[in-house]
Amino acid sequence: MAAHDRFESLATEWHTSGRPATLLLAGYDLIALRCWSYSAGAKVDGMSALLLAFIQASDAAQRDDWLDDYLSDREACRGCGERYRFENLMLCTHCSRTYCHRCASERSPAANGNIACSRGGELVG
Repeated sequence: MAAHDRFESLATEWHTSGRPATLLLAGYDLIALRCWSYSAGAKVDGMSALLLAFIQASDAAQRDDWLDDYLSDREACRGCGERYRFENLMLCTHCSRTYCHRCASERSPAANGNIACSRGGELVG
């Protein structure tokens, strides 16, 4: 399933269920959504007003400095194994695997122009 379809589906489920906090995204899933929302692929695919509201609600449910915990971490690229600060890696919207930009550039593009992950998601960040 394309990242756009997956995120729109999550937003729709959240809305039709009465917008419960339990269905909001957090952690790597929220980071992937936020990065995807600024990607070239998101510009091609577009985002509904509902998805934008879902992003805002997910962000608002986090503590103010939640992202700092992730950005200070060092993670390994799944392609070459080299370690980088998380902020310097690309994240798959489906499986949350991380890839350095060099290894990511060796992958095929998705239909929307983002880089495709072999596990079905898109690499963003």
